[in-house]
Amino acid sequence: MATVTSEQILEEARKLTEKRMHSVKKIADAISARVEAEETLRKAQLAEKKAFTDAEKNGWTKAELNKLRPAKRRRSATTGTPSDAQSSDSANSTTDHG
Repeated sequence: MATVTSEQILEEARKLTEKRMHSVKKIADAISARVEAEETLRKAQLAEKKAFTDAEKNGWTKAELNKLRPAKRRRSATTGTPSDAQSSDSANSTTDHG
């Protein structure tokens, strides 16, 4: 039977721990990237909201500005699903000539 020293046991434990720590580092990096992206998104949304508010103060109507929004972000006059809002906006854009 081969002799196992405490150093060998500790070295094996160290290797296993390194693999586990590497896995957890990937998780930590992914979470960090997501949190940073969420903060960037939050700041962009605030800037967008301010820009639309400023535009209203400068004479644009909500209806005019709503047409400038990306389709999935448009506000619907009715409450419903996002697809309802899109179809409603499409109908409005075809009948609203100015």
